[in-house]
Amino acid sequence: MDTHRKRWEVQNAQRIIEEKALLAASGKSKDAFALPFAQPIIQIPLAPSETTPEDMIKHHDALLMVKIRYPKPMHGVEMFLQR
Repeated sequence: MDTHRKRWEVQNAQRIIEEKALLAASGKSKDAFALPFAQPIIQIPLAPSETTPEDMIKHHDALLMVKIRYPKPMHGVEMFLQR
C-alpha cells in the first residue's frame, strides 16, 4: 500500500534488469566489474596454540591502555593491528 516503497521496488527491479542485460551484452562475468579494494588485504595465518604466551594481555586491558573507554567493533581491529 506504500506508494513510495512500490515506486522504489519498480525502479530497483528495472535497474537490476538493465544491469543483467548490460552484463550479458558485454560477455564478461560479474567479477570483471568488481571495484578494487581501498586498502590491501592483510592475511595473518592463525595456528592453534596449546599454551598462552606470558606477555599476552586481555583485549579489554589493551583498550584501557590506549584510553578507549567505550570500545566499538572497529577498535578491536585497530588494536590488533597496533599490538
